[in-house]
Amino acid sequence: MKTLVEVFRHAVASGRPDLCLQKTGGTWTSISARDFGERTRNLSLALGQHGVSRGDRVALLSDNRPEWAIVDFAVVCRGAVTVPVYTTYQAPQVEELLKDSGACAAFAGTAADLAKILEGKARCPNLKLVVLIDGDPAAATGVAGFANLIRTGEELLARDPGDFDRAADQVQPDDLATLIYTSGTTGQPKGAMLTHGA
Repeated sequence: MKTLVEVFRHAVASGRPDLCLQKTGGTWTSISARDFGERTRNLSLALGQHGVSRGDRVALLSDNRPEWAIVDFAVVCRGAVTVPVYTTYQAPQVEELLKDSGACAAFAGTAADLAKILEGKARCPNLKLVVLIDGDPAAATGVAGFANLIRTGEELLARDPGDFDRAADQVQPDDLATLIYTSGTTGQPKGAMLTHGA
């Protein structure tokens, strides 16, 4: 496989009933390959509607969870670039990464993650879209909800079923896939640029 788009398509084509597992209220539940694929496609389309396009940076501040992978694949299948952010970073560090990467969108896993993003949002001129994965986005002004974006994507998919594939088909092995910042133990974090082929 030469791109992460191919990895995504392979995972969805597996048809596995338990592609991802998630612990909810003390009980493990599974997410099928089909559901994973649908959520990812829908989110990718919604990102496109919000202006996220090829080469744009999308920050992801969240612990490990199925939505992390959904966001990552939705971003890279759009031709954009995922910028993972350590959840242990404090608000000033998060702000610095958002500014340095030029992120136009940022996903927060929890309300605590969201607070770190919002603290510096006004000083991040490129940041136009902030999304909360877990919780009520209505509690913060100008924050979109993850589930709402998925629903928006469903409507977009119904209107233009080929839009996702057109964007995904343009992704090439030499395209930038992710910008991973080092922990900064020897100074300011530095972004390592990894292509799809890498």
